[in-house]
Amino acid sequence: MKLIISALLFSVLSLSVMGADLNHLARRGSSPNSRVLMMTCPNSNIPVPTCAGCDNNWPEKNGMDCGGVNIKATAVKSVTDGIVRTSNFVEDQQVPDQIRNACPNSPIYSVSHVKFKVFFRFDVQCNCPAGTEPQCTSANGLSPTACAFTTVIYCGSQTDQAVCPVRWKSYQLKSLKIE
Repeated sequence: MKLIISALLFSVLSLSVMGADLNHLARRGSSPNSRVLMMTCPNSNIPVPTCAGCDNNWPEKNGMDCGGVNIKATAVKSVTDGIVRTSNFVEDQQVPDQIRNACPNSPIYSVSHVKFKVFFRFDVQCNCPAGTEPQCTSANGLSPTACAFTTVIYCGSQTDQAVCPVRWKSYQLKSLKIE
């Protein structure tokens, strides 16, 4: 038992010593079960912590088919988890026209998975008083407590066989929670 505890303690300390950036992983004292992304507010151009959620167009529940490739719901879930664990987003410069038309007038980002690539954009809204961090527990949109919110908006997917732009549903938010 002492060996297991020692190994666990060593692993945690090793992560800290190796410089692992754990701050962008969403858990904060004020928001223990929610996702928090560091994003730049459009009205101030200042990076701030924002609560994060996905719009309801993400195919997380049933997965999807794109050009004959079955994209499972678990794969989509791992992509959304990856997005909210990333801190440096780079705009994709080779977005297919069908995807660009689905999400016009905004930078589009992508994440590659084994058999597919997912395209998305951000809608960042900030309304926090100076020096205040948002309270993100169960946040599903901008509110007085979740005063800075980033919506990760699904734009579509691509496989070797096809480009599959989003088919828009109503614009609703889903909260991203750590389970």
